[in-house]
Amino acid sequence: MDLEIRKLEKKEDYLQAEWLLATAFLNNWDEEEAREKAVHPQGDIWAAFDKTGRMVSAISTLRHELFYEGDVISCGELHMVGSLPEVREAGAVRALIGQILRDYKERGDFFATLLPFSFAFYRKFGFEAASEMLVQKAAIDQFAGFCQEYEARQILCQEDVDQARALWHHFIGNYNLADLRDRQAWTYGDGGEFGSRDWQHMDKQPYSYIFHDQAAKARAYFSFIFIPGPRGPFTGTMKVTDLAFDSPQALRSIFAFIYGMRAKIRQVQMSLPADVDLSLMLPEPDLMERELDSHYTARALNIEKILAAMSQPGERGSYSLHVTDSFLPENTGTYTVAFAHGKTESVQKGEGPVDLELTVETFCQLAVGLIGLEAALYREGTLLKRKRELLKKVFRKRPVLLD
Repeated sequence: MDLEIRKLEKKEDYLQAEWLLATAFLNNWDEEEAREKAVHPQGDIWAAFDKTGRMVSAISTLRHELFYEGDVISCGELHMVGSLPEVREAGAVRALIGQILRDYKERGDFFATLLPFSFAFYRKFGFEAASEMLVQKAAIDQFAGFCQEYEARQILCQEDVDQARALWHHFIGNYNLADLRDRQAWTYGDGGEFGSRDWQHMDKQPYSYIFHDQAAKARAYFSFIFIPGPRGPFTGTMKVTDLAFDSPQALRSIFAFIYGMRAKIRQVQMSLPADVDLSLMLPEPDLMERELDSHYTARALNIEKILAAMSQPGERGSYSLHVTDSFLPENTGTYTVAFAHGKTESVQKGEGPVDLELTVETFCQLAVGLIGLEAALYREGTLLKRKRELLKKVFRKRPVLLD
């Protein structure tokens, strides 16, 4: 199919893309309502047009600021990807994704992210699983026995939200790919809300509480919604939708506060980074429900920049990687890294002996810390040739928070 790929700039094109994506996702679409709400999208919208000028595929995108190796980086997200049903399998999505990823790389982005309907489908474009959250559920009685060391109060003003924002930034500082969230997410609104509602429970009122120590320093906050149980609205589940804390003591204060709501709450559910495992804290771990959720993917775009930003072993040394990128072949090549005192000194792309061969998908998982070297060796396309002990220090499992 002959295609024209372009970034949209006109209101009519935005509306056409909105209709196209609604059709692709089998969602309802009201043109009159859409025209009334019509605003410039949060990110860019790209579209593919056939030779008659008909829009056949569209991708809406978002921009994020993420933490990576202790610094803030810019990152693009492919938010909604859709084609008209009658033109699928014709290469429009492939052409669009290729153009967008190259645009992101030219902007200087290290990574792109995407929430896939199918890991296998988007792996064709170099995206790979890059998140690891534990969805954990326990009976309210499991939270008995914790001591509430800090005073709790409901978040009811912008000053409280600002303190929550500072706690979030402190909390995510050790997590790769954690989202700083935009200013709108940290704006106090009507009804005491801030941030966005849980997309699965848009009709549920969120409640947020902040915890202070005796010196009036904010130490933790959390937000939750109430989901009625099978017997109606009198008892049910507390679903924690947001949370940050600056110490184990602060998390235990949240737990003690939760137990104080046992008249209404029967179960507690929360999604946490995989290194915050409630089975290590609650008295009856065998009675918990725990599920690993790896729903987000990432895609390495600029290998040189990623290697330059990565933390390195403390000694002086070097290693070389041969990365194969079948979708963006310009990334394929041998990268030699020289490092000293925990930091990269130089990254050179060229020829030379290779210590580790791998695909761009495996490189992405190693670079964000989702897996370490030993796990990477199980992946197809990975071949370790030399420097095993050194590369185990370079590529080690680290906490990730892409959610």
